[in-house]
Amino acid sequence: MANQALIEQLHAEYADILQGFFARRMACASEAPALTQEVFLRILNLPEGSAIRNPVAYLFSVARNLLQEHSMREGRGGRRVAIDDPTAAAQLATAPSFSSEVDLQQRRQFLHVVLAELRPKCRAAVVLAYWQELSYEEIGQRLGVSANMVKKYLSQAIRHCRERMVGME
Repeated sequence: MANQALIEQLHAEYADILQGFFARRMACASEAPALTQEVFLRILNLPEGSAIRNPVAYLFSVARNLLQEHSMREGRGGRRVAIDDPTAAAQLATAPSFSSEVDLQQRRQFLHVVLAELRPKCRAAVVLAYWQELSYEEIGQRLGVSANMVKKYLSQAIRHCRERMVGME
């Protein structure tokens, strides 16, 4: 419960400041409240007894990491397609149903929550492998572990995601 009280105190004192932090650094400032909420959710999901020496510094560290994750996702989504590309034309010819778009968005949001449950090095391995497309060796160098440990991290992450995402099908 001490963790809950800390979150409530941090939220009361820093929620508005965090929203401003996100709004100033994002192209779409309307996403700032959601990212602010995600910061507090991530801290709330820390294991009981987690020793945070400087809660405010940790709060902004989580916010910076979340902002970086968000900008990486936005960077991937902003690719342009040539108008005469036959693949793009075929995709545009069939409009997706609204329910499938909502379902996809819900799955993405839930996957984001599931990935946030992973241990930091495991989550970092996933980000580096699937978003930055680095090799096991490159990931190992960045994380200070062997390539075999990177494989284990990715295997753990995939298993965790499969177990948690089962209910979404």
